[in-house]
Amino acid sequence: KILRSEPDNEVAELLNPETGLLLIHNVGQVTVEATATYSDAFLNKQQVAQFVVDVKQGQRQAISVANIAKTYEDGGRIFPQVAHARGDYGYRIINGEDVVAKTTDGEALLIKGVGSAEVEAYEYDLRNYPASKTRFNIEIERAPHPVMKDVEMSLTYQPKLAIPMAF
Repeated sequence: KILRSEPDNEVAELLNPETGLLLIHNVGQVTVEATATYSDAFLNKQQVAQFVVDVKQGQRQAISVANIAKTYEDGGRIFPQVAHARGDYGYRIINGEDVVAKTTDGEALLIKGVGSAEVEAYEYDLRNYPASKTRFNIEIERAPHPVMKDVEMSLTYQPKLAIPMAF
């Protein structure tokens, strides 16, 4: 049976009391008491022992984000591809606040201007793995101007003829 579980009762579960099979759910420490019962042929019919199981954080690959190059787009959004994340993550603008900003929901970066920005992607606290963070660069290039073309129009006069000029 499980005698003690630290820091909470979510560390392990005793799947089979007969065999002592434990299912580990989270990092922490559990103390398990095992009782062995023997036949009358033994001096001591019962023995009790305690086992302390200490579960440390798992090893993991650090998160990574490739550098990003985009062309300026008014109100454009950038969705960085975060690899190896084990939990929820967020962004912090290190420099280049005039180039990109976090969206209100924090899931994307909003293009604000042209230039370079350095951004940090970081994981929120994790219980079972060490948190990770990384930095990546964003380069926003100038957008090409829309092309204006000469247009010839052949019109027939009529009263209140209006021509909307659209570029």
